[in-house]
Amino acid sequence: MTSAVLLFGTKLPINAAEVLIIAGGGGGARNGADGGGGGGAGGLIYSGSLNIASGAYSIVVGGGGGSDSNGSNTTGFGYTAIGGGNGRGGSGGSGGGGTSTNFPNAGSGTPGQGNNGASATGNHYTPGGGGGGAGAVGGGPQGQAFTSPGGIGGVGLDYSITGSSVGYAGGGSGSSGSDGGAWSSPSTYGRGTGGWRNANGGSGGTNLGGGGGGATEGGSAGSGGSGVVIIAYVGLVARATGGNIDTSSRPGYVVHTFTSSGTFTV
Repeated sequence: MTSAVLLFGTKLPINAAEVLIIAGGGGGARNGADGGGGGGAGGLIYSGSLNIASGAYSIVVGGGGGSDSNGSNTTGFGYTAIGGGNGRGGSGGSGGGGTSTNFPNAGSGTPGQGNNGASATGNHYTPGGGGGGAGAVGGGPQGQAFTSPGGIGGVGLDYSITGSSVGYAGGGSGSSGSDGGAWSSPSTYGRGTGGWRNANGGSGGTNLGGGGGGATEGGSAGSGGSGVVIIAYVGLVARATGGNIDTSSRPGYVVHTFTSSGTFTV
């Protein structure tokens, strides 16, 4: 009889792994008495069947952008997700919304990673546009009176890679004009809500890559949410190191979650 021999110390590749890579979202904008644009979501890259050879892989998780700033890139396994564009029409993974008067034009998203933001009109005291999300473009201002709500951020995308459905990479919403008493809809998919006078824009969800909400006079714009890298593969025990390792939330799978930079070693 021939017996099989396991050579301990031999490192085998991980085949057909699911990998989700999300960059940091862009920060929202504030522009005096005018409506600020929402930040664009961080770029999103997903593979449902990535073969990972044995070795060590550097994972860099991008942070969210502050007010008027783009988010930072996230990298891993040879891929780069681009940070979200800021709410002054910055381009990025998803584009930021336009800010009234000085920066009305929306930013562009990166093909395959996100969508464009929405422009503002360029008129004084009018609302800002919504930032783009991984699942849709940003929404335009909901009227042109200074009481009109800003544009709603584009929705993100749902993934169940961790074992439960989570929404990632939604755009930030734009703010109302100077004295508006209404603002963009509540946050979903990790995106920030918009603000109105003397109110702050909401920040994108931590490790969800959402864009920050815009704000107007007297308020502060929201920051973009930080990015994340998630790797899941079939198994009962971990075959790699790195990140937070979960063997119970998704039955039959091992899930590695990087909420900060590190090394994934097979």
